[in-house]
Amino acid sequence: MLKRSTANPIVAPEHVWPSLPDWKVDGTFNADVARVEGEVVMLVRVAESVADAGGGEVHVPLMEEGPDGWCSVVRSFRRDNPAYDLSDTHMVRLRADPCRVHLTSMSHLRVARSAPGSPDRWRDRPRPMSGKASFPTLSCGALIEEYVLRVYYGGADRVMATGTVALDDLWAATGV
Repeated sequence: MLKRSTANPIVAPEHVWPSLPDWKVDGTFNADVARVEGEVVMLVRVAESVADAGGGEVHVPLMEEGPDGWCSVVRSFRRDNPAYDLSDTHMVRLRADPCRVHLTSMSHLRVARSAPGSPDRWRDRPRPMSGKASFPTLSCGALIEEYVLRVYYGGADRVMATGTVALDDLWAATGV
């Protein structure tokens, strides 16, 4: 019933610039959308990791508080260090205390704005938010425009996509 946009995916990892030069974007998902002053504004969750340098180490992105506030840092773990369990590529686990885990990726929110008159084309790459965000929204969103429901959804925990359905068709299919 939902007609998928021919512009899909509308946001994918290759559309997003990494936060730091030696990082890579692994996924874009869990977007929420709103119409603000004629534009569709998307808040999209971006997962990033440190690009593998091909050495004998696993690199973990972290946020650490310093004297000037929070900053991104990278902690490295040697692959041949028996103190760590590296069997799961998503984490580094301390063998002596399996509750001590470092994830190999970090998620944060970015903002994207639609091109004028085009709710599934973006005028800029999703960029970091300025200011602080507490309790971010991580659900996908929808907008109703001119009797059409536009649904924004995640695909394979990697990309954001959109689709539409006329409200009359939706009501007919659901018996409303």
